[in-house]
Amino acid sequence: MIEILYNCSQVRVSSFPYSKIFNFHYFAPLMIFDKACFGMLLLEASFFWRARWDLNPRSPAPKEKTYGSLDSLCFDGVHCGEYDDIIKDFHDFLVVEMRLEERTVEGHCWNIKQFLKAIGKDIHEISRLDIRNFFLGLMKEKSQATINNYLKTLKRFFRDYLHRPELIESFKFKRAEYKEKRIPSKEDLKRFYEALPNIEHKAVFLTLASSGLRAREVLSLTRKDIDLEHRRLYPSKHSTSTKKVGIGFFNEETAKVLKEILKGKHWKEDEKIFPALRTLDKRWAKVSEQSGVKITPQILREWFCSEMGRLGVPDRYIDAFCGRVPKSVLAKHYTDYNPETLKEIYDKANLKVLS
Repeated sequence: MIEILYNCSQVRVSSFPYSKIFNFHYFAPLMIFDKACFGMLLLEASFFWRARWDLNPRSPAPKEKTYGSLDSLCFDGVHCGEYDDIIKDFHDFLVVEMRLEERTVEGHCWNIKQFLKAIGKDIHEISRLDIRNFFLGLMKEKSQATINNYLKTLKRFFRDYLHRPELIESFKFKRAEYKEKRIPSKEDLKRFYEALPNIEHKAVFLTLASSGLRAREVLSLTRKDIDLEHRRLYPSKHSTSTKKVGIGFFNEETAKVLKEILKGKHWKEDEKIFPALRTLDKRWAKVSEQSGVKITPQILREWFCSEMGRLGVPDRYIDAFCGRVPKSVLAKHYTDYNPETLKEIYDKANLKVLS
């Protein structure tokens, strides 16, 4: 119970059980106030009580999802502060109107984020000179391929999205200079393979080298995507204008290692078999340094193409094994890509990775 003695100018508050109302850390038990101060004290005490012990709890109002909020960022939580709305809308434009693949869209969003942060202007105030100065900075420290990627993004952004082609039409792509490929020998592959830390990484190595598939296609494989009996792979990625994902094949060397992995535990049908790409890249970089042989998933893909060509497999079938869309008239319209035909050609080549 609170006993309040008000004798014109004195307020006495006593009663320990209710002392939390006034929070004595802030209010002394005995203080002198006039009537106005006394009323303010009671009002502040009531607010303090409600903040710490809500006697009438209510469900919080639902949080409104705004267009530029963190809940609606363009991709994977990557945002750009004041440019969130622009990037989000640009993302949706690329997905819906330009019909680009999500991974390609993410790359464009990342590039335009870096560009807008570097320029620091409203998008309607950006000039051709701003774009030129941006590329001058890139040319001092970035590769030609990276500069071309930024140019692709800016053409999408200014020409297609903002309908301001005059800002970007004068900027041209530069072809990367041709560099001869150095394909590793089988001895190099074997030395790297023997330096791998465990059977899991050895299985990835052989699957990449014997199938010719892309790293993301192989690393996304689940138990149900691997047909050991017929030595086939069924990647789950979607096809694009330049990439055609169908059936992959692997040789007997790979089948032997995959069997050893798959029999070691009870796998769920949708459980991934191999490690994540980032984990693989870090581990293989260390193994490359230890063995003195640089091997990456892309190098194994290049080795597959070179070796299959050396074994007499026509280019159009190598493209099919690697998941590339056929380009020539012969490859597009007059070639049988039936899985059984492809399997026959693959087996006839008798590809060996380690021997």
